[in-house]
Amino acid sequence: MDSSLTPVAVIGFIALAIVFGFLWLRDQQVKNELREQGVHASGHVTARQHDVQYETDENNFTTTTDTYYVSYQYTVGGATYTGRESVDANTYEILREGQPVGVVYMPMNPAQARLASSL
Repeated sequence: MDSSLTPVAVIGFIALAIVFGFLWLRDQQVKNELREQGVHASGHVTARQHDVQYETDENNFTTTTDTYYVSYQYTVGGATYTGRESVDANTYEILREGQPVGVVYMPMNPAQARLASSL
């Protein structure tokens, strides 16, 4: 059996790389806009989540991937907004439910926000 990649597989990998690259670039653009135009607000942590994924290859070698999320809530002009984002392990360990947290949001679209520490 030939172990080389088929042209369809290569195209699929390239398409996935393009999609992930686009998503990463868009996230960087949003962060840059928030740094330049964002308004700071106080919020609080509403939840923390730690996901663990295990993948085992053909040699029975298992890779573990940890992903950490923090959910938060903040109020702008009497309206309450929520956000959830991936954070690094150190940030996850520091933040606790109910703890105050800085949030930066776009003045024309307060739902578009990030934790201030992630900018």
